[in-house]
Amino acid sequence: MRLSKFFKNWWRRASAASKTDAVLALCVFAAKVYTVAFAIWMAGTKFTTWTGPGTRSLWMFILALGFITVLPYMPKRKSTKWVREDVKRNLTTGVAVSGITSAIWNHQLRPEQKQDLFVRLLSAIKSEVEGITGDNEGIYFNVSLLSLDANGGTLTVVCRANPDRPLRSYRVEEMLVSQTLSTGKMFYEPDCKLADKPYKAILGMPLVSVHENCKPLVHGIVSIDSAQAHCFDGLLEDIENKILMYLCLLKLVITADEALSRGKGRQNERKR
Repeated sequence: MRLSKFFKNWWRRASAASKTDAVLALCVFAAKVYTVAFAIWMAGTKFTTWTGPGTRSLWMFILALGFITVLPYMPKRKSTKWVREDVKRNLTTGVAVSGITSAIWNHQLRPEQKQDLFVRLLSAIKSEVEGITGDNEGIYFNVSLLSLDANGGTLTVVCRANPDRPLRSYRVEEMLVSQTLSTGKMFYEPDCKLADKPYKAILGMPLVSVHENCKPLVHGIVSIDSAQAHCFDGLLEDIENKILMYLCLLKLVITADEALSRGKGRQNERKR
């Protein structure tokens, strides 16, 4: 089981690597194999009747040995992407907390303000997941927020980190992530067989509160989609720990909006 997990993680990271890094890694592997094989060959010629290597094989050995010796000291391409993403996520957290506090203080959370907070927090979750999965070449990821209607029969996508797909409603039974509604726990489908969808792996994270009767109340579902099957294998715990703060902030935005809406309703009734 551990060996299978190792190879799955290796394949996922190899698929996400840049073409340059993949070619270099393959060259290093080939060079190391050749130097080891050459050393065994030389030892064999001394202790057995093997024929010694020719001039061409010797030059190939020198080149392979020089390549794996010099490569670690060569200048490497530096990427500031993850540094920028880390700064952006920190700013997102600060803006979200400030926005929620301001809304509670002013007894008002405007729709455009709520949508802005949703976009920021979903984008931060997407960034965290990309960092954990080692996505360096832009494998398709999307993070969506779904809410359940009052009747409990429809899930509506209220916001997406990527605006490439429309916001629409689905029947609960059509959505794989709807399983989180009854369990209140994370859902993972590593290999979706849905021809009309741009994703192959889907991870559903519920926004849950616990009432006095200890039954989970799901305020919404965060759906994390990847175009690569088995993309999140072995990473569920890391992802959950990394995005927990954003899930809590999303839940706080939703519950604050619900509470403020109820408060406005009571005020309007009193005026009447």
